[in-house]
Amino acid sequence: MEKKTKKNIKIRETNKSGKRIGDLYFPRGLKRIITSDTRHNFKSYDDILAKMRSIDVGPYKAEELDCDDRTKWVLANTICDPNYAKLHGAPVGEARGRYSEDSAYHSLIIFWVAPNKRYYYEPASKKIVNFHPREIII
Repeated sequence: MEKKTKKNIKIRETNKSGKRIGDLYFPRGLKRIITSDTRHNFKSYDDILAKMRSIDVGPYKAEELDCDDRTKWVLANTICDPNYAKLHGAPVGEARGRYSEDSAYHSLIIFWVAPNKRYYYEPASKKIVNFHPREIII
């Protein structure tokens, strides 16, 4: 299903997973994928990780500065920094899900360095982690 925003940007909302949308392959088992772009400029793992690790996310505050707030802060500062145009257009987004079946719902960064090569980045620990997303927004 496609929706149009006020600026006529097509937003694709789909239940498909494990499929290629545009130039990205998404993991299987997703409930929802929201994409606004279908073409991306792939950047190096080292460039993306260095930029994300340089961003201070501040101390944790429940419901004020928790996982989803930190994810959005790192996401915006990674791909939209006007002083760091090197990463503009990089496929970096938000992944929501759980580390395991019995863990709390969580939000972190997903980024691709090639169409089928993606990583999950935890802003709080500044580490690459294993993650099981249920939703991806990019």
